[in-house]
Amino acid sequence: MEKVLLVGNGYVGLKILSAISSEMDVTVVDKDRNSINEIVETDNIHPVYGNIEDRNFALNLFKQKYDFVVAVTNSDKTNILLSTMAKKNGTKCTIASIFQKDSVEQLTFLKESIGIDRMYNMAIEMSSEVERIIKDNLSYQSDVFGKGRIEVVGHSVEMDKNFVGQQLKNIGELKTVLVVGITRKGEILIPNGETVIEEDDYLYIMGLSKDILNFKHKHFRLERKQNRKILLVGVNEFSLQIAEVFKEYDITIIEEDIEKIRKYRTSYSNVYIHKAKLKGGEFFRNFKNYDATIITTDNDEMNIVLGIIANRQRINQVMVKLSDISYESIIDDMNFTSVLKPMDVVANQIIKELRSDRGISIYMAFNNQAEVYEFKLRDNSNLIGKSLMEINIPEGMLVGGIIRKDGMAVIPRGKTMIEKGDNLVIFCKNESKGKLNRFLGINNSRRFIQSIFS
Repeated sequence: MEKVLLVGNGYVGLKILSAISSEMDVTVVDKDRNSINEIVETDNIHPVYGNIEDRNFALNLFKQKYDFVVAVTNSDKTNILLSTMAKKNGTKCTIASIFQKDSVEQLTFLKESIGIDRMYNMAIEMSSEVERIIKDNLSYQSDVFGKGRIEVVGHSVEMDKNFVGQQLKNIGELKTVLVVGITRKGEILIPNGETVIEEDDYLYIMGLSKDILNFKHKHFRLERKQNRKILLVGVNEFSLQIAEVFKEYDITIIEEDIEKIRKYRTSYSNVYIHKAKLKGGEFFRNFKNYDATIITTDNDEMNIVLGIIANRQRINQVMVKLSDISYESIIDDMNFTSVLKPMDVVANQIIKELRSDRGISIYMAFNNQAEVYEFKLRDNSNLIGKSLMEINIPEGMLVGGIIRKDGMAVIPRGKTMIEKGDNLVIFCKNESKGKLNRFLGINNSRRFIQSIFS
């Protein structure tokens, strides 16, 4: 089992720990005693209270060797110094989150000499996701798994009233995909073929990416076109980084702070920065003819409200930045093209680095009650050689996808066999994470750390 030193037990650290704790030996370090006390110590999770900037503490910690050192504290200086020390002490791979984008650009030329193998910055990673969404012409919110072969999307039944009153197994439009979860009256339920769709249900649908795209084209009449005009709302490191990524596009940024406008107008000559009040039901009347609208102000409430206004005025591709997880219980069914969660994007990139490109859900919030995970089966798993109908899948979870050893993706049915080398994509309610651990054949004494979403 590979050894990981994870320093920083905030949001990003906990997200990483929740995803890797079942298959790696993780030592978690934080200088906040209360934060460390909340972690349950198990065979392969070792919480340690201490300040990594204390030289004696750090040297004592490095008496053992690690395969990975992940530095995700809220200090760039600490993350850089820790990576340097880790490399000098024989760590195979060092990973650091860097908050200042300028620091990333400067460190890129020096990262080998200072011992950083991978650096992740929220603005840069988020702009990369925006680039993927726009250039792939995606017009709906989704999470991808199996290196993009499998997707999970949200779908409001309001858009398909003919689903109401029908059992899932009788809805022809859903034959090629799988409904893995339903939000009903504020609660998540795991459906089966007998489940009857009710009015106001919100469906979470998993399928092969091509089948999800066909479903969305059929139900939303999506237009595929080359995006050329982008509207950004709010001047900050996120919007400015997006503007840099799309230099060849026609970019407009709306901002109400005149000082910010003066500061950046000269630096970004290819961008038109327009002064306007960020409020009012008619806000987007003068900004309708854009191919994508990305709302990135530093105020989550404002972003959500402006996103709702944009949707009601049928603005193209509405993306909203969200930093506060307390809004996740309401965000999915707002039907934004994407909810951009910078900390989640960074956490997922690090998780993929640690777990060979197997990630977790970062865009769909699942009403803050569930998550989707991608797991590689152990070669000695007792699930191998059995069909899904032969396996006792615990209550509160559903196997929604399988990635075979050769890369082929499968949306499983009852007779689908589990094979050696499979990766399973599993939809799991937060309350069932302990059952998920046991289902995957991991020692019962090793418990999943309870997610910060529980």
